[in-house]
Amino acid sequence: MNSASNLSNARQLLRRLKPYRWMLLQALVFLIVLDGLRITQPKFTQYAIDWYIIPRDLTGLRWLAAIYLGVLTVSALCQFFLNLLLKSAALRALADIRNELFQKLQQQDVAYIDRTPTGRVMTCLTSDVEALEELFTSGLTDILGGAIRIASVATRWMTETRPTQ
Repeated sequence: MNSASNLSNARQLLRRLKPYRWMLLQALVFLIVLDGLRITQPKFTQYAIDWYIIPRDLTGLRWLAAIYLGVLTVSALCQFFLNLLLKSAALRALADIRNELFQKLQQQDVAYIDRTPTGRVMTCLTSDVEALEELFTSGLTDILGGAIRIASVATRWMTETRPTQ
């Protein structure tokens, strides 16, 4: 397959998700918040060491640990709702695809049904739809998450103060 047909297939798959764009936008918000919280986690370690462990300030360390626990809790909730929204949108889009495939199969000539083994048709239908499910749920999250992580790290890197040489 060439890249033009891959792009066409990707566009067609994205069109399938269009009725569920509100769910996907909500998932995107959770993904942005989640990635924002993930990139702050190393800073907690830095602050704990620099501000509280080396000076031996256990009271401040307790407060920082409580805030870090809050960040981890919010991260877990964002991950839960992100997965819930993405799975819901993907499964609804896949239900639409399955219904279209069923309608298409129902409209086939009897000759097609006679000459094509049932197991082959069913295997193709189920394995292809399962592959799409994996793409919709995991692939979409990985692609969007990676892009957002790269953008957030690049933005943070560009805004950090660096010593001049």
